[in-house]
Amino acid sequence: MRSLRRCAALSSWPPVPLLFAAKVLPERFRLRRLQRLLAKSLVVAGLLVTWVAPSAKASAIYWTNGGSNTIGSASLDGTGVNQSFISTGNLPGGVAVDGTYIYWTSSTNTGPEIGRANLDGTGVNQSFISSTSIPNGAGGVAVDGTYLYWTSNSSIGRANLDGTGVNQSFITGANGPYDVTVDGTYIYWVNQVNGTIGRANLDGTGVNQSFITGDTYGVGIAVNGTYIYWTNDATGTIGRANLDGTDVNQDFITGANAPWGVAVDGAHIYWTNHAGFYGNGGLPSIGRANLDGTGVNQDFITGANGPYEIAVSLVPEPATGLLVMVGVLGLAVARRRASVSA
Repeated sequence: MRSLRRCAALSSWPPVPLLFAAKVLPERFRLRRLQRLLAKSLVVAGLLVTWVAPSAKASAIYWTNGGSNTIGSASLDGTGVNQSFISTGNLPGGVAVDGTYIYWTSSTNTGPEIGRANLDGTGVNQSFISSTSIPNGAGGVAVDGTYLYWTSNSSIGRANLDGTGVNQSFITGANGPYDVTVDGTYIYWVNQVNGTIGRANLDGTGVNQSFITGDTYGVGIAVNGTYIYWTNDATGTIGRANLDGTDVNQDFITGANAPWGVAVDGAHIYWTNHAGFYGNGGLPSIGRANLDGTGVNQDFITGANGPYEIAVSLVPEPATGLLVMVGVLGLAVARRRASVSA
């Protein structure tokens, strides 16, 4: 009787398949089917959360070194620094990371290109998207689960993740765009010439070239589930605003030395101190601060060589992985019991 009551309680989700099972199958088979359904549901839930999670946990930091034509890397705690993690061969600019690859833009003798490599630095392809495909330039670069985006002279380009379907004019009308970023709803970019931040829907509609105004020689831009961040190169600050463009603070973090790139994860903000511009001297470095702007460390990582842009690689939060693990374990147990009963 207890088993029947347990089946009745579980059958409320999802109603149709489980009510059907409760009516036509013997009790032992009903319980077995419920166990398998629950295990599969946990696996699916974990995979979905992995795909859409806006606050995944970072695993490494990457930046472009314009002075040495390399991409540097380090662990999140600033250790394991490798200033020559990838040799780009040409002057690198923007950098972006997804769960599989590192992407970067570079300037070559024949024009701009977008390179790609595996996360471990192998499989380097300097011309993943060649200069013939993007003659109008490539500055910043961003990536999501479907597309690769980049900035050019006056537009935002887009291509499929495999490098096909290149559209150099996916979004037009930008004014000297430098960097670009993307979240689950919008694309954002810095209009360096007129001191604004632009925004558009992921399909390229709803373009607003003055979504946020007032930045001073903005270069880098980043976004998380709550805020937009950007660098003010001329004033040495990191700006911040709400996702809807309100509560703009151009001096959220101060004291940076010609900041160019900016990146964010679930715990920290990172930026590149390009240094040496505007007669302020100093040495290039990677800065870091807490998400609330405290704990500023302008020399979190030193030894960079003309760092431009910066990115962090993200992995699912532990709870997400736990969902998948529990689901897989449940499936294994259910199958084991089925084989023993047989």
